[in-house]
Amino acid sequence: MNQIALFTTTLVTLLLSASVCAGGPADKVTGDFTIVGCYQCVPGDPLGIYRYRDISAHEAAGKRFQKGHLFSWQDNDAWYQMNFRDTENTCVHVYAEGAARIGGLVSDGNVGAVGKYFGYDILDGGQPDPELYVDTMWVIRFDGADPKADFFFWCETGTVVTATWWPQAVIEGNVKVHNYKYDGD
Repeated sequence: MNQIALFTTTLVTLLLSASVCAGGPADKVTGDFTIVGCYQCVPGDPLGIYRYRDISAHEAAGKRFQKGHLFSWQDNDAWYQMNFRDTENTCVHVYAEGAARIGGLVSDGNVGAVGKYFGYDILDGGQPDPELYVDTMWVIRFDGADPKADFFFWCETGTVVTATWWPQAVIEGNVKVHNYKYDGD
């Protein structure tokens, strides 16, 4: 019986230490949702263009690299995407409970955004509510002389140099900002 207890204790210790070495769970932004252009709107207000987004954006954690994607499309077949594995051109930064800044170079698509830097300042307001749009984001296009540098400065600090902003509200689905406590933000 003592051998089984010793074996179990050893196994649990090894598994826990492997988890710590890997960096634990990564802060991330996930969701599959419909978004429209509006500022502090509520159900019943006039809405802008409907866009659909699928996001899976993971911060780097321990020895694991940043990863994921952002895919956006419209009913008229317009679409674009970002690849968060491209760490030279993208950023995933969960900076507080329910708050993240993600984005970077639009790498592919059939819209004018391809080849430009965009940021998404996301606020996860909780579970969807039929009386209120609780999840919001500001879409930011970086327009300065060095859009890449301006984008990375914003992603780390929240300070925008030269950009164009569009408010967005999630009207269907849910965007989740997962902020794990181990990393201190």
